[in-house]
Amino acid sequence: MLVSRRPYLILAVMAGLLATMVLLWEYGSSFGFALRKSSQGGSVDVTLYVEQFAFSPSRISVRRGDRVNLRIISKDVTHGIFIDGYGIKKEIVPGYPTFVSFIADKPGKIQIRCAVICGPLHPFMLGEIVVRPNSFYWGSAVFLALLTATILGFTETGYKRSANNPHPKIQATGADLLGFTWIKRIFDWRGFQFSLMIPGLAVLALALLSGFFGTPIGAKNFSMIFVWVVWWGLLVLLVLPFAARAWCAACPLPAAGEWLSRRAFVEKANRFFGIGLRWPSRLRNLWLVNLGLVLVLLLGLVVTTRPWVTALLILSLMLTAFVVHLFFERRAFCRYLCPIGGFLGLYAMLSPVELRSKDEAVCRKCRYKACYRGSSTASENGGGRAAYPCPVFEFAAVMDRNANCILCSECIKACPYDNIALRTRPFFTDLLNTKRWRTDEAWLSLILLATAVANLATKLGHWGWLKDWASLAELRGFISYTLLFLLWTLVGVPTMHWLVSWLSRQASGRRDVSTKTIFLGYAYALVPLSLMIWIAFTLSFILPNLSYVVSVLSDPFGWGMNLFGAREYDWIPYLTGWLPYIQVASLAVGLGLTLKVGKEISVKLFGEGKQALRASWPFGLSSAAMSILFLALFRG
Repeated sequence: MLVSRRPYLILAVMAGLLATMVLLWEYGSSFGFALRKSSQGGSVDVTLYVEQFAFSPSRISVRRGDRVNLRIISKDVTHGIFIDGYGIKKEIVPGYPTFVSFIADKPGKIQIRCAVICGPLHPFMLGEIVVRPNSFYWGSAVFLALLTATILGFTETGYKRSANNPHPKIQATGADLLGFTWIKRIFDWRGFQFSLMIPGLAVLALALLSGFFGTPIGAKNFSMIFVWVVWWGLLVLLVLPFAARAWCAACPLPAAGEWLSRRAFVEKANRFFGIGLRWPSRLRNLWLVNLGLVLVLLLGLVVTTRPWVTALLILSLMLTAFVVHLFFERRAFCRYLCPIGGFLGLYAMLSPVELRSKDEAVCRKCRYKACYRGSSTASENGGGRAAYPCPVFEFAAVMDRNANCILCSECIKACPYDNIALRTRPFFTDLLNTKRWRTDEAWLSLILLATAVANLATKLGHWGWLKDWASLAELRGFISYTLLFLLWTLVGVPTMHWLVSWLSRQASGRRDVSTKTIFLGYAYALVPLSLMIWIAFTLSFILPNLSYVVSVLSDPFGWGMNLFGAREYDWIPYLTGWLPYIQVASLAVGLGLTLKVGKEISVKLFGEGKQALRASWPFGLSSAAMSILFLALFRG
């Protein structure tokens, strides 16, 4: 059986071992033993200079047991210092040195954060103290290597399939959520999508106003905190892994254009406003989405630190969606242009829910095809409710992936045979069931993996010069950053992936399978790893900055208002002591699932047995190396 309990059991055992290591590491001394030994160190005296938006030196290396004496001097404005894991929090005023002393008794990387809002890049102002030996990093790297060897294996056993069914399709055998009456009523309700959009529109309006007219300091501006902390956090941590493209059903960006083109907010209208052109056939792919994502992620530090740029990005997307609605039919913007839709669509293939037809035979016999065409009255579709055509051009009878479905519920309303199901299923089902690997989707997978490195380096790294380059502090630096970003994203990572694909072909001994086919297949296998890296990155950014939500609610524009009496709520970084374990666990889960999917793709490409085994190892080793690279950025 293709998806059995065995891979999940392996991951569970590995997670249990990791948890045991963490508990022994942290609390072993309470039981009379310890994995980390105390040592009497020397004294390390460091003068730490602080300026917008970097510490100098940005990285301090000490040995475990050393007493670290910091003399901290601000070179410009008032700053603060917070040292993760030690609870040390001090204000640093220009002209008055601040002294901090502590014993470095926790091996590994400790982050230094600015504790006082000092300007646009304040949330990303970080330094590092590395307490050697960095046994947590090296132990985690060994753990990832052992995980790779365990899943790939050294024998053919894990690459054998049933002779009668060598490439079985994973079936969604879980519950049909529409079988619950109250859920079915919600999806049948004509106002379902409208009710989802209205709260989003209200938040969007406030984000636009605060972005354009509020304070330029992001940590005090509603647009920055609610877009890049609240919305982004919910999107990456809940929607991406569990709810496919559910956000697209609630997204307010295309609302104005869609309502105008339909001439209605809720009820089904019979006349449309607009030219109604068909989207050009040559552009019915993800290449424009990929281009948009590269551009947005290139400007990532600019967008996430300047409220007016965030507002401008939102407004640009809204206007583009509006114009496209006027000229083209349905939601062509969401299907072929929206960078958020592309981001969601790729990871939706991992989601444990899917919307599909219950019985393909019923669909074949249906002469109305109302799920695709829509219908104005019940008589037009044999008894189903009036409904709009599928906004993203999907036909439920043949839809076999989550990549495009936005869960808008129009097909559920339209079907006269009640033949639409919203089922639970195993994770990563679509990655294994995909009938044809697409070049544009493969490149999207590589782009999202490559740009995660840039996000980590610029936003969570200690390199102040890189933050200056990426934040457009000066044009020459930004040009240099752009060249590095594009070379890494569009040349470096794809070239390395091509080389790995070529090595897999050579290792397999098969010459009838092209390197391009292997390149495409293994790009899909990288999707779980990149998702878990984005989750780890998001948690590493969200948890230290979540407390800003409280103060921003009281003063959304940064004008000195105090609507709920919480404007002066103190900044508190949440659970930063647990971030190392969260990051390693995320990498382990992502790597484990990527290796599992990679094994199955190897069997599809090379057949059972030794050829698939040999081909899997170059891909597996490269995936492990990429995981350890991210581990180094997180904890090295």
